[in-house]
Amino acid sequence: MHNRQTQSNKAFTLIELLVVVAIIGILISITVPVVGRARAAAKRTQCQANLHSIGQAIRAYMNDYHDYYPPMPTMRTRDLIDRGPLLARLPMYYILAPYVGVTGQKLSDKPWEDDPSPVFKCPADMITQGAEAEDPIPPGVTTYFQWQGSSYEPRLLLSKWDNDRGWLVSKEYHAATAQLEDPSGEYVKWNELAENLTRLVLAHDYESFHGEANQPNNRMALFADFHVSNMDEGQTE
Repeated sequence: MHNRQTQSNKAFTLIELLVVVAIIGILISITVPVVGRARAAAKRTQCQANLHSIGQAIRAYMNDYHDYYPPMPTMRTRDLIDRGPLLARLPMYYILAPYVGVTGQKLSDKPWEDDPSPVFKCPADMITQGAEAEDPIPPGVTTYFQWQGSSYEPRLLLSKWDNDRGWLVSKEYHAATAQLEDPSGEYVKWNELAENLTRLVLAHDYESFHGEANQPNNRMALFADFHVSNMDEGQTE
């Protein structure tokens, strides 16, 4: 009789069980957002490290090519469609491969088969915007890293090929280089853009991987002075 009463006293009542369940629910509701924010912060940090490495690779390239910025299309697949395989510009992951420790980088008309270095992959990379009808996303491809060989979009038309002098920094972006305009309309060397380096974007996330679209600090970007920081939507141009 005594043993039965002892066992009964040790058992949970329904009210006690409900209280425990409620406490667990509260802890989960507190913990999940914290864990989510921690994961997002970790992805942002890795993205910053990637862009820093890309910046160092571009700096090394410029040391080898007389201070000129490497010419790269914004989208490899789009360039292949517009120019064709023979005239398409080399993608960022291929040009910078030797400077990020990659030898024998493959190059094809299917970037998702070229196996680029993971330094070009943002951990938060995800395609959410619709692709153009003439440049469809291949089946099974869910990230820009798979689709373009990189999560990061190089600046459009920053470099241009001059048959006589080689690769030159372009003045296509008049907003960034307005004070450098001259009557001849010639191209300028990289070191002539010194006053604009802190606000000139070299590469950035293809989409708002680190926040909502059209909100501040939603993308990570590499700037021309080689610092990496958050970028507002207005800085893409």
